[in-house]
Amino acid sequence: MEFISTFIISFILVYTMYYFLVVKSKKGRDKLKLGIESTFLNRVYKVKVDKIDNKKFAKTISIINSIIISLTLVATSFFFNKTIYQILLSFPIMVLLIIASYSILGRHYNKKYE
Repeated sequence: MEFISTFIISFILVYTMYYFLVVKSKKGRDKLKLGIESTFLNRVYKVKVDKIDNKKFAKTISIINSIIISLTLVATSFFFNKTIYQILLSFPIMVLLIIASYSILGRHYNKKYE
């Protein structure tokens, strides 16, 4: 139960920060269109990010990034006791989650916007 509560609390905190810093501000949404997420989707999956609504794209990216950060936090803090293991294993876990989630998002956008 502690596993789920930690995930939910960290997700809400991270998503709230993303929401106010990126989704609510036009400047943040514009920077997101030029960010690494949109570049990855464009180069790997040939997704035309310009066709996607700015606000929907920002909300989707903020939800995905919040899930990635929260899952990484929960996985490393609950399964590894020593701090050095948590630090060393958080990076590969985060990279795998990023690749998996953005691959799913790229395929979704390809089906939706083609």
